[in-house]
Amino acid sequence: MYPARQKRLAEIIGAMGLDGLALNAGPSLSYLTGLDFHLMERPVVLLIVPDRELLLILPELEEEKLKALAYPVTSCAYPENPACWPQTFRRAAEIMGLAGKQVGLEPQQFRLLEYNLLKGAGKTMSFTDAAAALAQLRSVKDATEIKKMKKAVEIAENALQATL
Repeated sequence: MYPARQKRLAEIIGAMGLDGLALNAGPSLSYLTGLDFHLMERPVVLLIVPDRELLLILPELEEEKLKALAYPVTSCAYPENPACWPQTFRRAAEIMGLAGKQVGLEPQQFRLLEYNLLKGAGKTMSFTDAAAALAQLRSVKDATEIKKMKKAVEIAENALQATL
């Protein structure tokens, strides 16, 4: 399910003329990977570039989560010292070939912390609003989502019947 979503998003961002997408911890990252990270003082950023393996920038203490995935993800893990974060972001941008590229962000979710680290990683990168790409992806439901929606309707109907 997650690789299919990732592939579809890569096609959408490519069609929109974006070279990549950066997501931080939150609903979209979870929707695309099945990984749950909460917003914290340490940045977590997923980089998606069409025709490349996903790359996740994350704290070393969170890297264990990647072992449970059924699909490949490149990781750029950083130690506790915040002075190491810019170097990790530069390495990630280099691995993904983002120099001089246009990268989409989710403007209502992407924090200034991650933005500044990413911007500093590739000074020639430009950033744009990619909310439409994510909305387009999520507008078409896959079989798992449809099953969950039907279950939610069933629960709501049963609750209403019990209330009546």
